[in-house]
Amino acid sequence: MKITLDFLSTNNYNNYRNSKSEVRKMSPRTGRPKSDNPKSNDIKVRLDDITHESLLKYCEEHQISKAEAVRRGIHLVLQQK
Repeated sequence: MKITLDFLSTNNYNNYRNSKSEVRKMSPRTGRPKSDNPKSNDIKVRLDDITHESLLKYCEEHQISKAEAVRRGIHLVLQQK
């Protein structure tokens, strides 16, 4: 006598198989939208403790990121030329 173990009924198996195929049907445009001005360049800056604390305080007061504060600082320096 042969005993077969059936862990998934036919309906459950078909649902499982169909749910896997939905991943392939997803639009390639999922995720974050493309930026008009992508920020693809990064830099590393070494700061002393006093400058770093000043930067953190400024960022907290103005609700901006450290990167945004640095960008604003670069623009200010470039405007002074």
